[in-house]
Amino acid sequence: MSSAAQLGDMASNHNEAPATPGIEASPNVPIDSIPAMSQGDAFEPHACQMSHIPHRLPSLFGIIGAVHRSSI
Repeated sequence: MSSAAQLGDMASNHNEAPATPGIEASPNVPIDSIPAMSQGDAFEPHACQMSHIPHRLPSLFGIIGAVHRSSI
């Protein structure tokens, strides 16, 4: 089965940077009445807790790794 993400779902943490929520989604594509995220939608910027250098996660798929859902 394919994975899907919704607005507010958390991206995986990486390189000492904490997980952050999705902040962009398609309002016309709902999943259980919550807008669905698609490739290229943004996550809240975050920084490595050691360096405090912020970066933006540019894509839902590929670069950031798995998207974790609190419930299915």
